[in-house]
Amino acid sequence: MTIPAMMTPAMMTPATTTKRPANKYRNELKIQLSPADEIILRSRLSRVFETDKHADSHGNYRVSSLYFDTPEDQALREKLSGLQIRDKYRLRYYDDRLDFIRLEKKSKHGSVSTKRQARLSLEQVERIVAMDIDWLLGSDVPLLVELYIKMRHHGLRPRSITRYDRTAYRLEAGNVRLTIDRNLHISWDPADFLQPDKPLFPTADAAILEIKYDDFLPDIVRQVSGLSSRRSGAYSKYAASRRFD
Repeated sequence: MTIPAMMTPAMMTPATTTKRPANKYRNELKIQLSPADEIILRSRLSRVFETDKHADSHGNYRVSSLYFDTPEDQALREKLSGLQIRDKYRLRYYDDRLDFIRLEKKSKHGSVSTKRQARLSLEQVERIVAMDIDWLLGSDVPLLVELYIKMRHHGLRPRSITRYDRTAYRLEAGNVRLTIDRNLHISWDPADFLQPDKPLFPTADAAILEIKYDDFLPDIVRQVSGLSSRRSGAYSKYAASRRFD
Protein backbone atom coordinates (compact mmCIF):
# COMPACT_ATOMS: atom_id res chain seq x y z
CA MET A 1 0.00 0.00 0.00
CA THR A 2 1.46 3.37 -0.99
CA ILE A 3 0.52 6.15 1.39
CA PRO A 4 -0.01 9.42 -0.51
CA ALA A 5 1.20 12.82 0.64
CA MET A 6 -0.68 13.95 3.72
CA MET A 7 -2.98 16.94 3.73
CA THR A 8 -3.05 19.23 6.75
CA PRO A 9 -6.15 20.28 8.70
CA ALA A 10 -5.83 23.75 7.20
CA MET A 11 -6.52 22.27 3.77
CA MET A 12 -9.83 20.76 4.88
CA THR A 13 -13.11 22.43 3.99
CA PRO A 14 -15.02 23.43 7.15
CA ALA A 15 -18.35 21.65 7.56
CA THR A 16 -21.07 21.31 10.11
CA THR A 17 -22.85 18.12 11.02
CA THR A 18 -26.22 17.24 12.40
CA LYS A 19 -27.03 14.43 14.76
CA ARG A 20 -27.40 11.15 12.90
CA PRO A 21 -30.98 9.82 13.01
CA ALA A 22 -31.49 6.54 14.84
CA ASN A 23 -31.11 3.46 12.62
CA LYS A 24 -29.74 5.48 9.70
CA TYR A 25 -27.82 3.31 7.27
CA ARG A 26 -24.11 4.08 7.08
CA ASN A 27 -21.54 3.30 4.42
CA GLU A 28 -18.80 0.93 5.51
CA LEU A 29 -15.39 0.09 4.01
CA LYS A 30 -12.87 -2.48 5.28
CA ILE A 31 -9.22 -2.74 4.27
CA GLN A 32 -6.67 -5.29 5.49
CA LEU A 33 -3.35 -3.74 6.48
CA SER A 34 0.17 -5.05 6.45
CA PRO A 35 2.18 -4.46 9.65
CA ALA A 36 4.01 -1.58 7.96
CA ASP A 37 0.73 -0.04 6.73
CA GLU A 38 -0.67 -0.17 10.24
CA ILE A 39 2.27 1.64 11.81
CA ILE A 40 2.26 4.37 9.16
CA LEU A 41 -1.50 4.87 9.25
CA ARG A 42 -1.74 5.06 13.03
CA SER A 43 0.91 7.78 13.01
CA ARG A 44 -0.72 9.77 10.23
CA LEU A 45 -4.32 9.45 11.36
CA SER A 46 -3.41 10.66 14.86
CA ARG A 47 -1.99 13.87 13.36
CA VAL A 48 -5.03 14.67 11.23
CA PHE A 49 -8.13 13.37 13.02
CA GLU A 50 -9.52 13.55 16.53
CA THR A 51 -9.24 10.41 18.63
CA ASP A 52 -12.34 8.75 20.04
CA LYS A 53 -13.55 10.56 23.17
CA HIS A 54 -14.20 7.27 24.98
CA ALA A 55 -10.69 5.92 24.39
CA ASP A 56 -7.43 6.57 26.22
CA SER A 57 -5.11 9.44 25.36
CA HIS A 58 -3.85 7.54 22.30
CA GLY A 59 -7.30 6.62 21.04
CA ASN A 60 -7.03 2.97 22.11
CA TYR A 61 -9.43 0.58 23.81
CA ARG A 62 -10.31 -3.11 23.80
CA VAL A 63 -13.48 -4.58 22.31
CA SER A 64 -15.05 -7.85 23.50
CA SER A 65 -17.98 -9.34 21.58
CA LEU A 66 -20.08 -12.48 21.96
CA TYR A 67 -21.79 -13.44 18.70
CA PHE A 68 -24.99 -15.42 18.29
CA ASP A 69 -25.83 -17.97 15.62
CA THR A 70 -28.25 -20.81 14.95
CA PRO A 71 -27.40 -24.54 15.13
CA GLU A 72 -27.25 -24.45 11.32
CA ASP A 73 -24.81 -21.49 11.40
CA GLN A 74 -27.21 -19.24 9.52
CA ALA A 75 -25.31 -16.01 10.25
CA LEU A 76 -21.99 -17.55 9.25
CA ARG A 77 -23.37 -19.08 6.06
CA GLU A 78 -25.05 -15.84 5.02
CA LYS A 79 -21.79 -13.97 5.50
CA LEU A 80 -19.66 -16.50 3.62
CA SER A 81 -22.14 -16.71 0.75
CA GLY A 82 -22.17 -12.92 0.37
CA LEU A 83 -25.89 -12.51 1.06
CA GLN A 84 -26.61 -8.82 0.56
CA ILE A 85 -29.28 -8.46 3.24
CA ARG A 86 -28.51 -10.06 6.60
CA ASP A 87 -28.57 -9.49 10.36
CA LYS A 88 -26.28 -10.47 13.19
CA TYR A 89 -26.70 -10.25 16.95
CA ARG A 90 -23.95 -9.76 19.50
CA LEU A 91 -23.25 -8.69 23.07
CA ARG A 92 -20.44 -6.19 23.49
CA TYR A 93 -18.46 -4.30 26.09
CA TYR A 94 -15.31 -2.18 26.03
CA ASP A 95 -12.09 -2.61 27.99
CA ASP A 96 -13.08 -4.39 31.22
CA ARG A 97 -16.37 -2.52 31.63
CA LEU A 98 -18.75 -5.26 32.70
CA ASP A 99 -20.98 -2.51 34.08
CA PHE A 100 -21.72 -1.32 30.53
CA ILE A 101 -22.74 -4.15 28.20
CA ARG A 102 -24.98 -3.78 25.17
CA LEU A 103 -26.95 -6.06 22.93
CA GLU A 104 -26.47 -5.03 19.32
CA LYS A 105 -28.25 -6.01 16.14
CA LYS A 106 -26.29 -5.05 13.05
CA SER A 107 -28.20 -5.12 9.77
CA LYS A 108 -26.35 -5.12 6.46
CA HIS A 109 -27.79 -4.18 3.07
CA GLY A 110 -25.00 -4.42 0.53
CA SER A 111 -22.24 -1.96 1.49
CA VAL A 112 -24.36 -0.04 4.01
CA SER A 113 -25.34 -1.02 7.52
CA THR A 114 -27.28 0.15 10.54
CA LYS A 115 -27.25 -0.85 14.18
CA ARG A 116 -29.82 -1.10 16.96
CA GLN A 117 -28.69 -1.53 20.53
CA ALA A 118 -29.96 -1.93 24.08
CA ARG A 119 -28.06 -1.71 27.33
CA LEU A 120 -28.10 -4.72 29.67
CA SER A 121 -27.03 -5.31 33.25
CA LEU A 122 -24.36 -7.88 34.09
CA GLU A 123 -26.99 -10.12 35.66
CA GLN A 124 -29.14 -9.97 32.53
CA VAL A 125 -26.17 -10.88 30.34
CA GLU A 126 -25.28 -13.79 32.61
CA ARG A 127 -28.83 -15.09 32.22
CA ILE A 128 -28.74 -14.78 28.43
CA VAL A 129 -25.39 -16.59 28.24
CA ALA A 130 -26.87 -19.35 30.42
CA MET A 131 -29.88 -19.55 28.03
CA ASP A 132 -32.25 -18.33 30.77
CA ILE A 133 -34.31 -16.14 28.45
CA ASP A 134 -38.02 -16.25 29.37
CA TRP A 135 -37.74 -12.88 31.11
CA LEU A 136 -36.86 -11.25 27.77
CA LEU A 137 -40.42 -11.69 26.55
CA GLY A 138 -41.72 -9.33 29.24
CA SER A 139 -39.27 -6.56 28.40
CA ASP A 140 -40.49 -3.17 27.19
CA VAL A 141 -37.42 -2.96 24.92
CA PRO A 142 -38.37 -4.24 21.44
CA LEU A 143 -34.86 -5.48 20.66
CA LEU A 144 -34.87 -7.74 23.74
CA VAL A 145 -38.22 -9.21 22.77
CA GLU A 146 -36.85 -9.76 19.27
CA LEU A 147 -33.85 -11.59 20.74
CA TYR A 148 -36.20 -13.82 22.73
CA ILE A 149 -38.12 -14.76 19.59
CA LYS A 150 -34.91 -15.50 17.69
CA MET A 151 -33.55 -17.63 20.52
CA ARG A 152 -36.75 -19.45 21.38
CA HIS A 153 -38.14 -20.05 17.89
CA HIS A 154 -35.09 -19.89 15.59
CA GLY A 155 -32.48 -21.54 17.80
CA LEU A 156 -30.24 -18.50 18.09
CA ARG A 157 -27.65 -19.00 20.82
CA PRO A 158 -24.28 -17.60 21.98
CA ARG A 159 -21.63 -19.00 19.65
CA SER A 160 -18.15 -17.44 19.73
CA ILE A 161 -16.14 -14.58 21.19
CA THR A 162 -13.83 -12.02 19.63
CA ARG A 163 -11.52 -9.70 21.54
CA TYR A 164 -9.22 -7.18 19.92
CA ASP A 165 -7.50 -3.82 20.34
CA ARG A 166 -8.98 -0.82 18.56
CA THR A 167 -7.65 2.63 17.77
CA ALA A 168 -10.46 5.01 16.80
CA TYR A 169 -10.55 8.38 15.07
CA ARG A 170 -13.34 10.69 13.97
CA LEU A 171 -14.03 13.53 11.56
CA GLU A 172 -17.14 15.71 11.83
CA ALA A 173 -17.38 16.32 8.09
CA GLY A 174 -19.35 13.38 6.74
CA ASN A 175 -19.67 11.99 10.29
CA VAL A 176 -16.68 9.76 9.57
CA ARG A 177 -15.33 7.19 11.99
CA LEU A 178 -12.07 5.39 11.27
CA THR A 179 -10.88 2.44 13.33
CA ILE A 180 -7.84 0.18 13.19
CA ASP A 181 -8.52 -3.21 14.79
CA ARG A 182 -5.62 -5.54 15.61
CA ASN A 183 -4.53 -8.41 17.87
CA LEU A 184 -7.65 -10.48 17.31
CA HIS A 185 -8.19 -13.20 19.92
CA ILE A 186 -11.05 -15.71 19.89
CA SER A 187 -12.87 -18.28 21.99
CA TRP A 188 -15.70 -20.75 21.44
CA ASP A 189 -16.79 -20.91 25.09
CA PRO A 190 -19.51 -18.29 25.78
CA ALA A 191 -18.59 -18.34 29.48
CA ASP A 192 -15.27 -16.67 28.59
CA PHE A 193 -17.10 -13.52 27.52
CA LEU A 194 -17.59 -12.29 31.08
CA GLN A 195 -13.99 -13.01 32.10
CA PRO A 196 -12.00 -10.05 30.73
CA ASP A 197 -8.72 -11.31 32.17
CA LYS A 198 -8.95 -14.82 30.75
CA PRO A 199 -6.48 -15.39 27.88
CA LEU A 200 -8.16 -16.21 24.56
CA PHE A 201 -6.68 -17.89 21.49
CA PRO A 202 -4.57 -15.51 19.37
CA THR A 203 -4.98 -15.38 15.59
CA ALA A 204 -2.54 -14.22 12.94
CA ASP A 205 -5.14 -12.03 11.20
CA ALA A 206 -3.92 -8.75 9.76
CA ALA A 207 -5.01 -5.44 11.22
CA ILE A 208 -8.20 -4.06 9.68
CA LEU A 209 -8.95 -0.45 8.81
CA GLU A 210 -12.69 0.26 8.93
CA ILE A 211 -14.17 3.50 7.62
CA LYS A 212 -17.81 4.36 8.32
CA TYR A 213 -19.55 7.47 7.07
CA ASP A 214 -22.98 8.88 6.28
CA ASP A 215 -23.71 10.40 2.86
CA PHE A 216 -20.24 11.34 1.61
CA LEU A 217 -16.59 10.58 2.29
CA PRO A 218 -14.36 13.68 2.42
CA ASP A 219 -11.26 13.68 0.19
CA ILE A 220 -9.04 14.12 3.25
CA VAL A 221 -10.02 10.61 4.39
CA ARG A 222 -9.26 9.07 1.01
CA GLN A 223 -5.85 10.73 0.83
CA VAL A 224 -4.67 10.05 4.37
CA SER A 225 -5.92 6.46 4.46
CA GLY A 226 -4.68 5.59 0.97
CA LEU A 227 -8.06 4.45 -0.35
CA SER A 228 -7.11 5.41 -3.89
CA SER A 229 -4.35 2.81 -3.90
CA ARG A 230 -5.98 0.00 -1.92
CA ARG A 231 -9.12 -2.03 -2.65
CA SER A 232 -11.64 -2.48 0.12
CA GLY A 233 -13.01 -5.93 0.73
CA ALA A 234 -15.15 -8.13 2.93
CA TYR A 235 -13.87 -9.18 6.34
CA SER A 236 -15.79 -10.51 9.31
CA LYS A 237 -14.35 -10.97 12.79
CA TYR A 238 -17.17 -13.39 13.53
CA ALA A 239 -16.28 -15.50 10.49
CA ALA A 240 -12.64 -15.34 11.54
CA SER A 241 -13.58 -16.64 14.99
CA ARG A 242 -15.29 -19.67 13.46
CA ARG A 243 -12.42 -20.83 11.26
CA PHE A 244 -10.94 -23.15 13.84
CA ASP A 245 -13.88 -24.45 15.88
